[in-house]
Amino acid sequence: MPTPSNLAGRLTRYSMDALAAGSALAAKVHNVIPLGSQNALVSWQSDAPPDLSNTSIEDIRSYMFFLQNEHYSIVCNDGSIIQMSFKVKRGDIVHHRLCFLPCPVAFDQAELLQDSLYDVVERNLGRVDYDLIRYRGAIRFDYDPLAATDSHPSSHVTINFNETRVPVGRSLDARTFIKFVDRNFISNRENMKSIDFGMTGDDTPDVLASVDRPLPHLFWHI
Repeated sequence: MPTPSNLAGRLTRYSMDALAAGSALAAKVHNVIPLGSQNALVSWQSDAPPDLSNTSIEDIRSYMFFLQNEHYSIVCNDGSIIQMSFKVKRGDIVHHRLCFLPCPVAFDQAELLQDSLYDVVERNLGRVDYDLIRYRGAIRFDYDPLAATDSHPSSHVTINFNETRVPVGRSLDARTFIKFVDRNFISNRENMKSIDFGMTGDDTPDVLASVDRPLPHLFWHI
């Protein structure tokens, strides 16, 4: 497993590579935040460790909160937000948040010459123009084995509703998550640059619980 500092370096490199390649509007440096007892949070640079426990992928206000407070790793050219953070305990990854939030409106890149992305999105939301509003949901991969129950898999994907937790067979490394987002949400859209990094992934163990194996779930082979 990578060390927290090595992991922070990777995430920073991925984000800055996207910005340099013209695939992103903004990107953040990632830092190691000590949490005590050999615990550390690896997350985007912020004045304080982000507390996102009360945010919802169902709510446009969460997107606006993330954008306004710069709670992101990458902001893609279409305004979509990518968040990547990990908790490490004694050298092991014990929790991650890997989230892709689509921008709720369409906009012209020329609008960004005059206003910030936040102002553009807020203005277009206020128009209530059905040609601009986008009815689409976020997707978030979470890993938290300490919170695992029969209804809360160690690794799961949340889509559309906060209560939706589709079992996932592995925890994700950042490379796999970025490739998944790029392949399915970014590079197949017109005028969007693919996020392409020369990065390697980490082998992650099978964490699928026996109760979830007979049910629909996500799994892949490395």
